[in-house]
Amino acid sequence: MSYQGYLISNFDTGFDRERQPWLLPDDAQFELFDGFVYRGVWQKREGYSQFATGQRGGAPYCESRMINRITAENIGTGDGATLIFDAMLSEIPVRRGTVTINYTIGGTPRTATDNGLGAISGFGLNSALSTIDYTTGAVHLVFTSAPDNATAITATYDQHQGFPVMGVMNFYTQQNTRELIVADTTYVNRYNSVTNRLDDISPTVLLTGDKHNFMSWVNYPTPQNLQRLLFVNFKDPVQQYDGSTVTPYPIYTSSLQVTAASFGTGNGTPGPYTFTTPTDTGIVPGSVTITATAQVVTDDQFGNLKGDGTGTVDYLSGAIAVTFNANVANMSAITITYKQLNTPIETALHIFQFKDRLIVEYTIENTGTQYGHRIRISGTGAFGDVFTQDAIGAGVIDIPADTFISSSDFNRDDLLIFLKQETWVMKYTQNDVVPFALDRLDGTRGSEAPYGTITYLNRTNALSPIGLIITDGYSVERADDKLPDYSFNEIDSDNFNLCFAGSVDKDRDHYLIHPSMGQTKSDRILITNYEEDNYSVYRIPLSCMGNYIVSFDVTWNDLTIFNSWDEMASIYGNWNSFAFSKGAPISIGGGHEGQIVRLNDIETEDYPVLIRDITVIDSETIQVTTDFQNYEIGDFIALEAISGMVEANNKQYELVDITSPYIFNLRVTAGVDATAFSAYTNNGVASKCIVFDCKTKKFNPFANADKKVSCGWLYFYVSTAGTDLTVNKLITDASQTNPCVLEVPGHEYKTGEQVYVNGVQGMTELNGLFYYITVIDSDTISLDGIDATGFTAYTSGGFTSTPEQAILQVRCISNDTEQSTQVFPYNPAPYQVNLSNQESENGIKKWYKLWINQTARFVQFEVINNQAGAVVQIHAIMPGFAPVGRLI
Repeated sequence: MSYQGYLISNFDTGFDRERQPWLLPDDAQFELFDGFVYRGVWQKREGYSQFATGQRGGAPYCESRMINRITAENIGTGDGATLIFDAMLSEIPVRRGTVTINYTIGGTPRTATDNGLGAISGFGLNSALSTIDYTTGAVHLVFTSAPDNATAITATYDQHQGFPVMGVMNFYTQQNTRELIVADTTYVNRYNSVTNRLDDISPTVLLTGDKHNFMSWVNYPTPQNLQRLLFVNFKDPVQQYDGSTVTPYPIYTSSLQVTAASFGTGNGTPGPYTFTTPTDTGIVPGSVTITATAQVVTDDQFGNLKGDGTGTVDYLSGAIAVTFNANVANMSAITITYKQLNTPIETALHIFQFKDRLIVEYTIENTGTQYGHRIRISGTGAFGDVFTQDAIGAGVIDIPADTFISSSDFNRDDLLIFLKQETWVMKYTQNDVVPFALDRLDGTRGSEAPYGTITYLNRTNALSPIGLIITDGYSVERADDKLPDYSFNEIDSDNFNLCFAGSVDKDRDHYLIHPSMGQTKSDRILITNYEEDNYSVYRIPLSCMGNYIVSFDVTWNDLTIFNSWDEMASIYGNWNSFAFSKGAPISIGGGHEGQIVRLNDIETEDYPVLIRDITVIDSETIQVTTDFQNYEIGDFIALEAISGMVEANNKQYELVDITSPYIFNLRVTAGVDATAFSAYTNNGVASKCIVFDCKTKKFNPFANADKKVSCGWLYFYVSTAGTDLTVNKLITDASQTNPCVLEVPGHEYKTGEQVYVNGVQGMTELNGLFYYITVIDSDTISLDGIDATGFTAYTSGGFTSTPEQAILQVRCISNDTEQSTQVFPYNPAPYQVNLSNQESENGIKKWYKLWINQTARFVQFEVINNQAGAVVQIHAIMPGFAPVGRLI
């Protein structure tokens, strides 16, 4: 049978759900998971890794997760005699490297700290025996001198609550640098660039949101031009961060003139005197007059007092501090005349800055009344915090519509406002009295995802359960011609408001984080490349995301805390995960358990975590204990940088059971006996492998001729850089001869190959080096040029390893049924293509041929790569087709 080749290249549009009898070269994908298309090439996405892990400025390693600070928790009392104390910290798990134990010995207060590895040391303690279990909170203290009688023993530490991250924000400082501020449903943290950790800066009254209450935030300076970050979660009052603390930011809705109220009396001195207006009230700028006998002081609208004295006014809190020029007679009345701001809103859905005014949308006011059409607008200048009519141009706009406000974003100089079934635009009029005007763009299309809207290149994307829409600020259109009904079919409708939009400028991508069907939290990301206008889907469990510009450089002092590059790799995975250069923008993701991660981490698999222990369960299973991870059964976990159990290095195994977020079981490679592994000692990193998965459309170019299609072969045009994996073979003996001879049962090597040797006991001179080999027989090899006559005698263990080449698994689907067998026996099932037969071919584009031999009404191909560190670029595919029989 003669087959005709059909070249499919330049995969421009990513995956596409339109089904056509035949397809154009730029329309080849039906699904594209954990990969992307750039300049017509399929390739695997980059990974994500922990961001704030300590190890800077002397801080020990810690997990990159949201924390809350526990201060001076009482864990016991000294009696002057007892040397051993056992206690349980109440809030777990505990963050590594943050535990401080406070006690008193000999009348002197003392402290002890943990080292991030579970040991506690300090004055009067046996550091070799004093420990902390970070997972359970168990504290074991062994004193050499007993704490004083009747004195408290307390603990201060950080705890990981594990709440979902609801905001990744940036505070712009007075020096025009950025601070990364992150918030979960309860706590607020600030990224400390000196220690590379998160610090707790939560407000006194904690937040009360849930997984739907994302943060809307804006940098909006005070009337005195001091920087502030304002944020709100549609549950709690608006919060403000001023660079040090987080406090409520009241938005008052009414005002009342207060005349000559007596706020206190003199004490015979000029002051200072401090006063505060009643709770939940503020002050209109420029309305304050303070009188003490003949002395009169007024405010200048910017928080300063002048006249017969000096002082300050906080207009939002109502706090006044004044010092008069002359003494105020004892018991002489001090009166204040001012205009009172009162009745603050309870919360709002969105907050923006628009033409130097603060805008809040969809407010809840008057004890729980929802104003779903409401837009509240502040004044400007000295009245930038005033939302009542006391400020020119301040006030309220209520959109005349049936449905409520959902989401908003800026497009050019206009604010687009999406209701659930309508789209409006708010324009600046340049009129101070009536600064904004509303126009309706569309009366039938809107959004139901409050945080799923994003703008790029003057195009704003929004989404509802019935489809994705796009607007340029003038008209509204459907945006999903290539993805019809994606939001209807792929996003869980009951949790649609979990959708969250963000961007990765480095890759020209916009992310739509969303829950897939049947999921109650987001587990998928729809990726839109706005440069090439193509699509793909990433399987990453994020709750939200944002961006951050790093403002520090790595120094040698940060590196010298490690004894070797391997030790640094056991913490960070690779150099790129550690080194941030000043001003480099990076994308930050927030996870469902409080994780703060760096997205698009080059050459890193997903979420590398430190290994704490490995034990052998049976010949097929090992149990791994790590720091917190978010892996799932069925994932492939890559292991590296392990000391002791070196046989597991650079291997990946399937995860078959999860005991806790810290302990999971892996099934070792078939034919490998795990009971022969060396004992684990320390170090190591575990990472979840990224599984690149692309499914083509259904092929039958002869359907219009009423013919079935026969696929004889499939060509791939690919390039690869190999993988980070190795194939390890156990060594059973090594000779003290020239050349050295190794027994490696069933090695399958060829003369001239190069192998790496490690883990050998006794003849340790062989470890850590590469050797060219000569094959003696199927179980024995010699190491070329290695004279081992003077080496230490071999005792046990060790392995030889060679690089594992990149493999594409290719599955053929005929008539919607996956085929696992074929006519010719020399292809494995599923069909696999070895993409790099020789090390020297890495990076070289090359054609590889795979026999298919399937006949059906249509055929479809699925291409999978799940190897850690594999870099496979697919430039083109070309199936060989021929018409056969009748279609029906």
